Amino acid sequence: MVVGVVVAVARVSAHGAPPVAAVPCDAGALGAAFSSGLALQSVSQYACDSGWAYVWANIGGGPAEVSVTEVLHFNALSGEWRFARRQDVCKPTILPSDIYRKGCFSN
Repeated sequence: MVVGVVVAVARVSAHGAPPVAAVPCDAGALGAAFSSGLALQSVSQYACDSGWAYVWANIGGGPAEVSVTEVLHFNALSGEWRFARRQDVCKPTILPSDIYRKGCFSN
């Protein structure tokens, strides 16, 4: 009897849950975070893992163009990547290993 109840609950849970959308991880999706006044020129490298990402990018233009490293977090409610404050999140207990190494130890 207990086994039957567990199976019934598992079926309801599996069918009643909304589908989980994939987190977009491409230069366009990550680059959209720069639209808040930073003139994104190019993205040279990036990676995503578990809702976190790092981006190596060039911003600005002409002689004012600079290379930057940013750590981003995916906001599931808005469906957008947002900048994370590196001083707050650059901890190996918070970030996935690759994001931590490549997002926290560069300019």
